[in-house]
Amino acid sequence: NVWLNPATASCNVGEPHILRATVNRLTGSVGRTDPLVGKMVTFKVIKGPNAGTTLPYAKTDSHGEAFSQCTGNSTGLNVFEACVVDNGEDICSTSEAVWGRAPS
Repeated sequence: NVWLNPATASCNVGEPHILRATVNRLTGSVGRTDPLVGKMVTFKVIKGPNAGTTLPYAKTDSHGEAFSQCTGNSTGLNVFEACVVDNGEDICSTSEAVWGRAPS
């Protein structure tokens, strides 16, 4: 499983937005998950003013977390996607951020 957080955010144009992907696998116990360590996570903008932008990728840490960031250069809603390959299958999650003008 992949979860991309925060699920929604608001930012000022020019400010960075930090993305956190949490990657884990369900285990045999009901509701229990184990982090997937050392998995490469790709991040990109799939919709909005920055669509098509590939963001810095990262490997998951001991908690199954990987981080990236995006700085919005114009106003509008961007939709992000984080993906990891596990057992030959792409597993992805999305989140979104709205960039607005900074107060003057």
